[in-house]
Amino acid sequence: MFDAKSLLEALMKSANPAAQPQASGQTGSQTGGQTGGLGGLGDLLGQIMGGQGGKFGGGQPGGQSAGAGGLEEMLRKMMPGSAAQQGGQAPASGGGGLGDILGKLGGQGGGGIADILGQILGQATSGVKQGAGRIDDATGIGSRGREAVTQATGQSPEQLMEKLKELIAQHQTGAAATAGGLGAVVLGTRTGRSAAMGAAKLGALALIGGLAYKAYQNYSQGRPMLNTASGFAAEQAPSGSGFEPQAVTNDTAILYIQAMIAAAAADGRIDAGEQQKITGALSQAGLEQEAHDFIVQEMQNPATADQLAAACQSQEQAVQVFTAARLAIDVDNNEENEFLADLATKLGIDGNLAQHIDAAAKAQAA
Repeated sequence: MFDAKSLLEALMKSANPAAQPQASGQTGSQTGGQTGGLGGLGDLLGQIMGGQGGKFGGGQPGGQSAGAGGLEEMLRKMMPGSAAQQGGQAPASGGGGLGDILGKLGGQGGGGIADILGQILGQATSGVKQGAGRIDDATGIGSRGREAVTQATGQSPEQLMEKLKELIAQHQTGAAATAGGLGAVVLGTRTGRSAAMGAAKLGALALIGGLAYKAYQNYSQGRPMLNTASGFAAEQAPSGSGFEPQAVTNDTAILYIQAMIAAAAADGRIDAGEQQKITGALSQAGLEQEAHDFIVQEMQNPATADQLAAACQSQEQAVQVFTAARLAIDVDNNEENEFLADLATKLGIDGNLAQHIDAAAKAQAA
């Protein structure tokens, strides 16, 4: 089974206008872009470090971050005999500059992070020790360099390789989703883009659960509906409520994605042309076959309200499925209204609760 939670997060990420590729200053597979769901090299190293010291130079050559130092500085430490190891500064180009180091790592000048890590790790199939050995071979790193890496990161090369392998495996689905542009189509509305921006702060599961929880609480306790002037900001639902991210299973995440795609299909956004474009991009992005087949199936045959309702196992789950569908559309045409009304009926969501969820979505988009 593919990782539906990662796929959902990638869908949200790729729909966020603020997360689109910048004009410059990123290490990616394309000029100024990011490589799939992996992000820049600085971001990946930041994940490995668990956020210690922030991003390594913000993904920019020679950039600095609090604590661990800039990415280029760290990489220079990996190069035996570099100016950084000798207490000086390495030149901007040549003799240990970031471009040269990345060129040695990837076998090509400054290649994308996926290419670089793929070559070093053997597409994440080689063992940890073998992978660390390949860094030794690629960079000429010796015992002094290994010590410098450990001092700079607090982890041995073998530990770093293990985390790199895990990250590549975890983000493979997300990289393909972003490359396919599915999220930008499914969440291509004003509400959807706003939801994507909220998900960038909380995470997709936390955003959906948080909005659903707030709407459900207001409905259950007879409180007023949220409004655009309330200054509402979604928060993660409390533990044990049934709306928190930890309560979401992989199967539930699949339901959220199905609901979003079905909602987007209701107003004709996923037409034959979009399907062909997305399918072609996904095929080239290395998406695992099961996830690829799932997306193609959902685009060609979106889930019906009956199918979504039959898969729900609790009221909390039903409310979140409806919320996910509502976030994908602006409800400004008859087709969208009819889809949501049918979905609410089949999920057992009465009109008052549906209005509370609608109000929460609008407040989030304000």
